[in-house]
Formats: sequence, C-alpha cells, structure tokens
Amino acid sequence: MLKTIDFDKDAEGAFYIRVLAENLKNICEHFHLTQEELSGMTSVSVNEISKIEREIVNPGLITIAALARGLGLDIGTLLTPNLEVSKLDPP
Repeated sequence: MLKTIDFDKDAEGAFYIRVLAENLKNICEHFHLTQEELSGMTSVSVNEISKIEREIVNPGLITIAALARGLGLDIGTLLTPNLEVSKLDPP
C-alpha cells in the first residue's frame, strides 16, 4: 500500500518561486551581473528574468534549466533555500 504524503502544491510552488527569485537576485548582486548580462548567458529574456525576480511568473522547467546552465549550476543548487552565493564559483 502506498503511503499518503500531505503536500500543498500551491504552498510549495510559492515557496520555490520565492527561493528562485531570491537566489537569482543574490547571485546577480554578488557577481555584479545585470539582467541583460544574465539574459545573454542564459537565453532567457530580460522581461522573463525581471518577472521571475519579482515573483510574478511561475517559470517552467526549461527556463529554470536554462538559468541554472547559464550560471554553471545545477537546478537543485539554484532552488536551494538560503543559498550561500559567496561559496559559488563565478559564472
């Protein structure tokens, strides 16, 4: 018999949207990257990056993967709560 897990999809989604937004802003600030530079590194539009940072869009997996790849990170790292950006290698 499968075990039932209590999971609030909306709350989890909102949490990780916030984590992604914070991590992107902190990474850009730490490495002195503009949204334009991040866009060039990731092929994600400046408009989409801005919306992600302001938590007004729920980015798809392809977008998250492009952001991670462009920053030289894996998706798990990009979605890590309380990410210590000072320990990351520069993109």
